[in-house]
Amino acid sequence: PLCQISAKKFDSLSDSESAPLYNTSGIHTGNYFVVFKPINYKCIYEHLLNFKKGIKFLKYIFDRDTWKGYLASLSSDALEAVRRDKRVEYVESEAFATAFDTFDATDYECEDSAKENCEICSEIHETKNWALERISHKNEFLNKGYRYAGPQIETDAVANDIFICVIDTGVRITHEEVKGRAEWGKNFVCTEKREDLNGHGTAVSSVAMGKTAGVAKEANVIAVKVLDQFGRGSYGTVIKGINYCVDQAKSKKVIINMSLGGPKSKTVDMAVEEAYNKNIPIIVAAGNEYENVENVSPARANGAFAVAACNRNNSFAKYSNYGEKIKIIAPGTNVYCAHAKSNTAMTALSGTSLAAPVVSGIFAQLISSQSDQIKVDKLYASVLQNANKNVLKEVPASTGNLLAYNGCCPE
Repeated sequence: PLCQISAKKFDSLSDSESAPLYNTSGIHTGNYFVVFKPINYKCIYEHLLNFKKGIKFLKYIFDRDTWKGYLASLSSDALEAVRRDKRVEYVESEAFATAFDTFDATDYECEDSAKENCEICSEIHETKNWALERISHKNEFLNKGYRYAGPQIETDAVANDIFICVIDTGVRITHEEVKGRAEWGKNFVCTEKREDLNGHGTAVSSVAMGKTAGVAKEANVIAVKVLDQFGRGSYGTVIKGINYCVDQAKSKKVIINMSLGGPKSKTVDMAVEEAYNKNIPIIVAAGNEYENVENVSPARANGAFAVAACNRNNSFAKYSNYGEKIKIIAPGTNVYCAHAKSNTAMTALSGTSLAAPVVSGIFAQLISSQSDQIKVDKLYASVLQNANKNVLKEVPASTGNLLAYNGCCPE
């Protein structure tokens, strides 16, 4: 039955029956996710009326097909009372997500007036773009060139109908690497404009679909800004970004890339799982703490395609997170990518943040090459089946030795 929108007294549980409170590790925002058992949307308003005196600030209401809840600042008394409401499934403290650190950066830039004749950029493209060579050759790869997946080898004629939703710090959409194929979706950082003031999202986007640095050179990117200039954002904002991308998938072929994370969160993981259940591939960086990915959201989530990193020596990266939930390993050390300081700046960065968009690019090509829509579990299985097996060294025992491969050509 529908809930009546009124302030009638709710059925209160005893303390021993109260909904669980999950405290995420790390620094908290001071807000709490309140997630309901399966209820009608109107029940949320009834609940909010019941507790209006104890809710200091209501930040978001989440009305999703598979889950409903809200994010708010609660008084200590309200926190305990909310947990005794029989409509509540659980309460969880809100933590922060961060862009996974990138490092080993050396900057290179061509002036606009001399871009075509810039020997430095040409040299860097040849020596630094090993990641593209690695994913398109089964065996020897250095200086072998990038071979595209799809019906053509020398020109990338696939993925122009694919939109990679980059949930990150934003994207410099005027950068030459992404210009004309990048667009702003949504900015959830209310204190900043639609700009990439950090550079992380621009680098990530260029690896997925950039003109020279990218895997899927005809794909498109949608900038979804959830992290600020310092690469930090609340988990509530991250979930809003995920939900936005899920809604975009109603009218577009969407892949989600998340090169960010933080402490494990039941609510963040649930948002990722909903995206997966909506048939959306969601590619997530494993993180750079060299710890088990089981401790990191959203990489640990059911439905996340978690990506660890390797280097050009065919070794597992010593910074990369690991574990049974890692789906695949991709190039992540000294990866050639765009720099957000100008429209032509390029750099080389390291981290699982760069490994994830390599895999997003592979997914973009795979999806675009199919005439019919494929279920996401079949897509995941196809990428894993194509993977280059047991070629990497120093892979932790708990992690599968699967190197991302675009399935271009038999050798």
